[in-house]
Amino acid sequence: MRRLGLMMAGVLAFAQMSSVANAEPSANHDYLQLVHEFCTDVIASGELPGLSFGECVSFNVVSEQGFTPHFCDALREGAGGTLEDYGFDSYADCVRNLEL
Repeated sequence: MRRLGLMMAGVLAFAQMSSVANAEPSANHDYLQLVHEFCTDVIASGELPGLSFGECVSFNVVSEQGFTPHFCDALREGAGGTLEDYGFDSYADCVRNLEL
């Protein structure tokens, strides 16, 4: 269940980061600096307990096309049938339904 909490925290962090992503920085370095600052602030705030810096960065740098499989991978890696807890019969079912 800890992994599920981390997953949901990552999703929340990703959603919060969307305004930064929309800033369209002029260089990849600038964007990565924004992600670094955002994740540092999120971790320091304690609002998303258990979320590691690496998980935060990972959710924020994955492409839009890669987010669904990334999210479903995290659910699949969760403890105790996490996919089923969210109503998905399988990994493929998760990806198929989230891409709609």
